[in-house]
Amino acid sequence: MISISGYQKHHIIADSLRDHPLLQELGYDINNSRNLVYLPESSSLDPTRTVHNGSHRKWHREEALEELDRIHALDADPEIKKMHVDAYTDEMREKYLSKDANVQLNKHH
Repeated sequence: MISISGYQKHHIIADSLRDHPLLQELGYDINNSRNLVYLPESSSLDPTRTVHNGSHRKWHREEALEELDRIHALDADPEIKKMHVDAYTDEMREKYLSKDANVQLNKHH
């Protein structure tokens, strides 16, 4: 993905989770475009999107970790597990792009 002035690339599933057993099992590329979203550094750039600027809140990683653990525990084929991962990233992308009031990525935004 290219860089866009005033916007930051955000990993929906945090880069720090790249070694999670589920992602390893699936051969999941943490940098695939489905797991990345551009978010503004300031609400003045785009007031409809979640702001991404600074350190993430702890819940961001913990929520993704819980979801990955839940999917990993499923008694399902890898293709089904991959579908669940994709559904999670799609759901979170929608929340970030619609500025869901329950989603605050950064400590000060």
